[in-house]
Order: sequence, then structure tokens, then C-alpha cells
Amino acid sequence: MCPYCGFENSKYIVPPDHLPPMTPLNGKYILGRAKGQGGFGITYIGYDLHLETKVAIKELFLKKKSKRRGPEVIVEPSRQAVFEENKKRFLQEARVLARFTEKDSEGIVNVREHFEENNTSYIVMEWLDGITLRDFVQKYGPLTFENTMEMVAPVFMALDKVHSFDVIHKDISPDNIMVLNDGRIKLLDFGGAVDINNREVDDIVSFKRGYAPPEQYQANGPIGTWTDVYGLAATIYYCITLAKPVDSQKRLENHEIIPRPSEVGISIPKNAENALFQALNLDPMERYDSVIAFWDALNDQEQSSILPVVIVILMIAVLAGATFIFLKSPLSSRILGEATQEEMMVEEDYELTYSEVL
Repeated sequence: MCPYCGFENSKYIVPPDHLPPMTPLNGKYILGRAKGQGGFGITYIGYDLHLETKVAIKELFLKKKSKRRGPEVIVEPSRQAVFEENKKRFLQEARVLARFTEKDSEGIVNVREHFEENNTSYIVMEWLDGITLRDFVQKYGPLTFENTMEMVAPVFMALDKVHSFDVIHKDISPDNIMVLNDGRIKLLDFGGAVDINNREVDDIVSFKRGYAPPEQYQANGPIGTWTDVYGLAATIYYCITLAKPVDSQKRLENHEIIPRPSEVGISIPKNAENALFQALNLDPMERYDSVIAFWDALNDQEQSSILPVVIVILMIAVLAGATFIFLKSPLSSRILGEATQEEMMVEEDYELTYSEVL
């Protein structure tokens, strides 16, 4: 039994290729069970013996290219170059996350350190108690547009900070947004992130179908802030429809379209829906060039909805002012004659009504 969390390790069946619980790492961490595995790595719950706190430990392990021999990761000689390239990208993820200070990293998972052991690499990050946005939506059902905007607002702010460091996330999706038990939202997984100022010529093509725009399918495609805008839009679409958007390649090749939420009975302001689909445009130059511009467009419907009212009030003001000036002028007296007491009262009532409108 784990002396720190009480988990009974004897009842835990270790999946193939995973490190077993109680494995020590870097002289100060104890591994627990694995919490998830993707194509490029395994994430474990861990315990920091020095700080006496839970941590998340991500291990580089290429699902189709790596094998385990005891605690060590082994790779066939023919695949060693690919493994080394991914190790370099793994280190890049740690370096990207290490750029953000405690203040900068609100809404972004914090990294503690990076080290190499067992012939592979590890990243130690803060432990987050919660579930992914995908799991949240699948558990509670599709969100309203208004609730979705409340939930993803911290992601917009976090991405704006990320972009200010000239870093593009490249993997925005409901799987990489964490809804914590205390209500906070955190952006995860910077494994595919790129520094647009130090981008390698032969950049690795990586994408998640439904959430990646066409430029991510191209070697050295025109990656930019607009790339993350597409991922954000696709994530919002999923939250309100519970459906992954049509893959961008299918949209390009087969001219498949993404159904509009309003067409399937989902309530969303018209301007917000238009903004959502502009952000999902296949042409990068037709999307918003920043997450803040996208946020402003999504929230512009309130201003648009009151615009006709403002115009009507201004027209009333202009007409009322012109009428008042005319009635007070000598010309009006000659044309209309002297106003009767009853007419004066009507004029006063009109002015009162006008002031009430203002």
C-alpha cells in the first residue's frame, strides 16, 4: 500500500510497458500508477519526497517505437534517430513551459523540472485534480453557448500569454483543457508547441483530426496564432454540439461542410455563430489573427443587439430637438399662430416624454 495516498498497489494491474508503482526517479520522486498514455508518452501520478506533494510525471515513450526492458526504454537501431528527434521535442516542451513565471502561468500547467533517466526523458509538472473538458462535456452533456464562453475564457487569456512569448500551442482541443475540482481551468500538453522564431526547417507534422486546421497537415505549413484560433473554435463547437467538427482535410478535399449549430436547434447568437465559423475558415488569412480578436467577435452580439435601439433613440432626439427649435422660433408663430394653452401643455408633455426616453 502506498504510504502517501493509501492506494493498494497489490490490486493494480500494471499495463504493458508501464513502470510499476513505487519506482524511484531522479532520487526524489516515487511513481504511482499511470494516469494516461498517448502516442508520445505516459503520464504518471508521482510523489515529491522533498516537497511532500503530489506531482504529475510525463515519460517519453513512443507507443509504436519504444519497448521496456526493466525500467529502461529501448528502441531499435533503425528507429533511434526518430526517438532522439522526439526527445529533443520533449525537452522543447519543458523549455516552453519553463518560460512562464507563476504570474504568467495562470491557466497554464506549471512545470517543475526536466531530467533524463532510464534512457529516456521525464517532465515533472504540478498535479491537477480534475477531468478534461471532453470528459466534463460527456458527463454533463452539451453546454450552452453562454456556459461554454465562461469555461473557456481562461483558455483565451492563457493562450494570449503563450502567444506573447511567440509560442504556438498547436494542439488546442477538449482533451488538453483541464476542469479542476476547484473550478479553475488549465491548458495542458505543450508537446507539439513551436517557437515561431526558432522553428526548424523540417518541422514534424502533428495534428488532431477535427481540431487541426489545414496548415498543420503540411510540412512547414504557415503556423501562427491563427492556428490556435482554429483549435479554440473547434473546441467551442464541440462543447455546444457534442460533435467533433468535420476534419479540415475532408472539408478541403471533399468539400464537406460543418453543420451550423443553429441549423440543428442549438441556441447561439447570430453574430457569435458567424464569428465561430470565421475562426473555422480553411484559409488562415481569413481567420482572426489573435485569440483576443476572436474573443471580442464572439462577445460582440450584445453591442449589435442594442444598436437598432440606439439608432431609434438618436433619431427621436434629433427630430424632437428640431421640432422644439422650430416651435420656439418667430417663424413658427407666424406660420402656426399663437399656441393655445392646450397646445403648450401638449408641447410640455412631449418634452417630458422625450426626457424620459433619454
